[in-house]
Amino acid sequence: MLGLVQNALTYIALTGLPVAWYQAASQAKVITTAIFAIVILRRKPSGRQMLALFILVLGALTAQYYSCYELPSAASAPRALAAVLAASTLSGFTCVYHEKVSCVSRVSVCIRNAQLGFLSAAAALLISVGIIHACNNGPAPRFLAGFDRWIWSSIVLQATSGLLVAHMLKSAGAIVKNFAASLSIPLTTLLSGIVLNTSLHGQVAIGMALLLFATWMYTTSPPSFKCHNQATVRKLDIPNTAPQNP
Repeated sequence: MLGLVQNALTYIALTGLPVAWYQAASQAKVITTAIFAIVILRRKPSGRQMLALFILVLGALTAQYYSCYELPSAASAPRALAAVLAASTLSGFTCVYHEKVSCVSRVSVCIRNAQLGFLSAAAALLISVGIIHACNNGPAPRFLAGFDRWIWSSIVLQATSGLLVAHMLKSAGAIVKNFAASLSIPLTTLLSGIVLNTSLHGQVAIGMALLLFATWMYTTSPPSFKCHNQATVRKLDIPNTAPQNP
């Protein structure tokens, strides 16, 4: 359900902010994820890891610097920025909560993902039906109107990435997931320069270097991630009831 609200907030943010501004502002999820990991999981990151998170945000902002030339509208910017901050907060909470549930659950990642997404899918279906029936300007559109091959490709990628993120949260933790997401920013900029012939600047290389350095700094720190599966713990704690030979 929180994922549905987060997607709605993201849509509101993108209607009022350029994409580059949205990507830069959404780096607040790095901070919110770290805060929720400390509060909910009682995790204590070291000073080296906190410095790595700061360099991570700095690298992502540096890679996006020259893409933020388009200023947002003064009328819609406050609402869009508030939506970005709210979505970043929900992103941090949902990642940490998913990590906590995955670490203590006997259920596989795929089944747990389906269970958590069932309510969101049902709510999204009801909202979509309500929007279609509320259309008063002309005939109501078809339920899947406008769903071309690119939309279906995006749906498949979202579903696949959801499973990959769930496995990452269980095996590496929510904070490491933010490193992977931040590394996608300069890679996207680089691919857009190659495919779309957009201009590339030196800040992209600097941002990539900072992101790689932050990733190295965080991953080479003493690990603070421990995922204890309760099913495994219970198996290990079963007492030996076999009869003993005198």
